[in-house]
Amino acid sequence: MVSKDATTIEGLKATQRFLNSLGRYGNTPFLWPLYGSGELPQCFCRLCAVFGGIYYLKRGIEAVIVNDEGKCVAVITNGKRMNCKYLVLAANYAPSRYLPQDCETKKISKAIVITDRSLSPAETEQITLLRLPPETGTGLVNAVSVLEIGSGAMVCPQNLFVVYLTSHSVTNASEDLTQAIKILFENNEQEDQLAETKPKVLWAAFFNQIDLSNSNLATNTPSNVFVMGVPSCSIDFDDAVAQARNIFHHCFPDEEFLPRAPDPEDIVIEDAEEVHPEASFSDTLPRSAEDKDVSEASSALGMCSVTDEIATDVEMNSPCNETQESLEKEE
Repeated sequence: MVSKDATTIEGLKATQRFLNSLGRYGNTPFLWPLYGSGELPQCFCRLCAVFGGIYYLKRGIEAVIVNDEGKCVAVITNGKRMNCKYLVLAANYAPSRYLPQDCETKKISKAIVITDRSLSPAETEQITLLRLPPETGTGLVNAVSVLEIGSGAMVCPQNLFVVYLTSHSVTNASEDLTQAIKILFENNEQEDQLAETKPKVLWAAFFNQIDLSNSNLATNTPSNVFVMGVPSCSIDFDDAVAQARNIFHHCFPDEEFLPRAPDPEDIVIEDAEEVHPEASFSDTLPRSAEDKDVSEASSALGMCSVTDEIATDVEMNSPCNETQESLEKEE
């Protein structure tokens, strides 16, 4: 739950959080969403949409525009300009000049393995969590986190299991995690009876991600641009929640972070006549004299999210309509 460099206080806090989680939703302190962790951002997207958030899908960021004061005023996506007050983006969307100079030196090694049986067979399907410590003679340089999920979580067909392995990188993902796979799963090098009881690897994929978990991502960015780091080696979402909380309080210091969602019957949507339009589509690309383009554009494809406060005055070309259309949303 903590790294080997953690202080005693950090270790005690992690232990306390673990113990306080026991018995809340069964015997385990862990919760896992059906269909995988990709359902979590979808839940927040739906909640945002209920309160007027706008999502502009299948768009990447080609460039970031800043004014003479060094603040971001717009982004370019698919050749269209979108104005904004604040810009929050993942590291893989950010121009390279916004990232730390040493961002390529620290990486995370990951593997996804599909097997024919569970590492810990049980009458009722369960999620298996293991931690392989680095020990002399095992060939493991860094600790490896192992998470096994079965068909009960709706991530694979019955009688199959998906196993995720994560570790801090030393060389590359294949070399860093191959030894852990040999320890856990059946392989041709083993001749004892234990090998026959181990799961068999049906398919495996290895990849590396840049580790920005301990990097200062605000050093090279404008004051209203926030870069989010990619997932770390941690098995929980504490880092992501901490980043989100800090950014939210920076943008909205007087607002409560992630209050309890109201019951559906308590949600009241204002009439359209009472809502002030804050975003519009236009067939022109206005540029003020003080704006200047930032070099290095991201070529990543993905989704641009436009919420009622994070980005306003949205303007872009409308190839099918020459007139200006307004998108009304709540203040």
